[in-house]
Parts: sequence; structure tokens; C-alpha cells
Amino acid sequence: MKTEKIIFRKIFIALINLFIVLVCLFQRSFVGLNINGILIGEAIVGFGLLISCLVLLLPSNYFLKYNISKITARTFKLVVISFILSSIFFDSSYFDTYIYKTSSYIWTIGYLFLSVYIFNKTEDLNYTSNLLRAFLPLLFLFSTGYYPDKIIVFFNTYSDKFQFPKASDILIVLVITNLLNKQYSKKYYLVYLFATTGLFLPLFLFQSRGTFVAAALFLVIEILFNSKIIFRKRVKSFYYLITFLTIFALSSFHVSGLTYEEEKEIFSDISLSQGISESVLKLANKNDQRKVFLSFFYMDGRLYSEDTTTNWRLDIWQDVIDDLDEKNQIYYGYGYNEIIPPMLDLSKPGRLGRDGNNENVHNYFINILARGGLFQLFIFVILHLSIFIYSYKKSNNFYIISLMIPSLFNGLTDINFEGVQFPLLYYGILGYFIKNNFKIYNSR
Repeated sequence: MKTEKIIFRKIFIALINLFIVLVCLFQRSFVGLNINGILIGEAIVGFGLLISCLVLLLPSNYFLKYNISKITARTFKLVVISFILSSIFFDSSYFDTYIYKTSSYIWTIGYLFLSVYIFNKTEDLNYTSNLLRAFLPLLFLFSTGYYPDKIIVFFNTYSDKFQFPKASDILIVLVITNLLNKQYSKKYYLVYLFATTGLFLPLFLFQSRGTFVAAALFLVIEILFNSKIIFRKRVKSFYYLITFLTIFALSSFHVSGLTYEEEKEIFSDISLSQGISESVLKLANKNDQRKVFLSFFYMDGRLYSEDTTTNWRLDIWQDVIDDLDEKNQIYYGYGYNEIIPPMLDLSKPGRLGRDGNNENVHNYFINILARGGLFQLFIFVILHLSIFIYSYKKSNNFYIISLMIPSLFNGLTDINFEGVQFPLLYYGILGYFIKNNFKIYNSR
């Protein structure tokens, strides 16, 4: 019986590893796959909802053995309760699937609790680490136009949407790949870190400046964590620097050499008039992306930017805050029944995107504020702070901030947490590090 349990667990962990790798590699296209009328992304949100309800029912002390503090458990319960109260206040129907779509940023947190329960051993994600380490360069090729035709056809046929890898989704894969590599292959960690960040930083710079800064933050944090090794082994560090600069230069040359005409040739065999992602189009218009970061100015009580994209975001965020304040809903938000009202402002065309389906405000914290108000936003801040503080108290290290800070910073300007694949990976891997790195660092 014991042998059967061990075999079953190995198969189960292997399947989870495979699932994580598929999400990392194919991202939005994968979670959009239709299986018997249900999208994988919908199933992920639904299962996260069930997990969250279970967490709500269990006593907070129960999670201490999984290295989840009582404060973290209690604050998450408050988040779930705030959703229930909001649903009652706004007379929401619990049979309306739309309210679960707009509140998906809540239910994906459930995978934090699931992962601390599942991943009992440090080697549980070794398979994922090995595959991601090998596949990470493929993401770079996929993101610069070299996407296999057969895979594109497959997702166009069986997924609700084919999408080229987005900068934010690539970022989370870059971060977790390097952090898992740090755990399982410490000898070659630094050279892989400098090589992969050197490869992706130019791509991020052209795709998304917010993601570029987030990736740079990740690199800086890891350099600080490994400063003793870097300064002690100066010869190796010199080679690390040369590796980074060389790959960065080659990557910059490759990325800057892309043109729209070249992209059209790459995809000439397949009709993708509506399938080319925003990120690839931005690469085509690379000259328009070389904006100055310090382009903000203050006028008539509002913040503006000389950069069109940045100003578009600033306009939405300030309109959401002003509208909530004018309607006296700043404390409890708009609820989950409808699109956030300022997104429908007819005097501000283009907010719904090119296809008219965009509902995202492109800011994790503004989205929380809009849906659940200041009360829920405060709870979310406490939730993440409690995770960090408790981790530090248990293991006396800041390891998990390498995952938390870049991810949350990227959420300031992107829709990463408003989707499915990014928060699934973020909370799932965060739970793994919470559970297992206490063992690692305490043993050291």
C-alpha cells in the first residue's frame, strides 16, 4: 500500500510539473484551450474558487504546519468575505459566471495554499526546473516571430485565442526558471542568470518598459543576494559580466533588426490578421518605443506623461479614483457585476482596445481598488506583507522577494494579475518556496 502511494504521488507530481511547463511555454494560448466546452483558464479559476472556500472554512491555525502564518490565512479569509459582502450589497447572482471572471484575482490566490500542501519535498519541481532551463531560450524565439506554424494552427483551432508570448508572462517564467535553477543547480546559477537576463532585457525594453524595469529589479536583487560570491570570485564575476554584455548586445541586435515586413514574411503562410500580438507589433515599431522614462508632468491637478501609452494608463487610473470618490464608493468599490465604469467613458475612445473587448485597467492595485475599494486593497497589502515577514522570521532570509518584488512591480503597469496564467504561476511557485526554502536555508 505504501509503495502504491509513493508511485501515485510521483505520477501526480510529474503531471503537475508537466502542466506548469505547458503554462510557462504556451501561456495565454494554453489556458484558452477548450476541453469539452470548458476553457482550461475557466477550470483554473473555478478550482481556485473551491480551494478558497475550503481555506475560508478551515481554522487559521491549520496552516501553520505548512508555513503559512495565521495573519496570512486570516487576511485571505477577509478578502473572500469582502467578495461575499460586495456580492450581497450589489445584488450579484452567484450563478453569473461574469462575477467570477472579474474576481479571478482573488481565486488564483487559492493556489498559494494548494502548493504548500502539495509540494512536501524540495525535489518536487526538479523536473520543471530542468525543462524550463532548456526551454527558456525558445520563449525568446517565440517572442521574436519564430513561432512554429503547426503550433499556431493548433491553438487557432482549439483555443479561444492564439497569442504570442507577452512580456509580463515571459517575465514570470524568467524569474521562476532562475530561482528554481538556483535551488537545483547552484554551481551554474550565476552564469545562467546573467545569460538569460542579458537575452531577455532588450526584448522587454522594446515590448514593455514596465516589464523591463521589473526584470532589471530581479537582476539587481539577485546580484545583491550573491554579492559576497561576486566580489570574492572576481575572475568568475568578470566572465559573468562579459557573458551578460555579449548576449545583451547580440539580443539587442536581433530585436532591433525586426521589421514589420520581416514579420509578414514569417507568418505569410497563415492568416493571422487578428492574431499578431501587441508585443510583436510593438517590436515592429521599435523607434516609437524609445521614450524617455522621465516623461511625467503635473497640470491642473492631474498627472500626465509625454508617452502616449503611459498617458493612456495614467488617464484610466486617475479617472477610476476620481469616479469612485465622486460616487462615494472609494471604500467598497464598484463590485463585480459590470465592466469598471470609466472604461466605458465614450469621451475617452480606445479604452476598450482594438477589438473592443478590453476590460483591464492595466494596474493590479487599481483593479483591486476598483472592485473591492480601499478596504480590500488594504487587506491585499497586508496579505503580501505577512507572507514576506513570516518567511523572514522562519528562515532569516529574504529569498522570496526575488519573486515577489518584480512580479508585483510589473503589476503596476500591466494586466498580469488580471489574467489567469501569471497569478497561477506566481502564487503556485510562491507557495513552493514558502514551504521548502525554510528547510533549505535552515539546513544551511
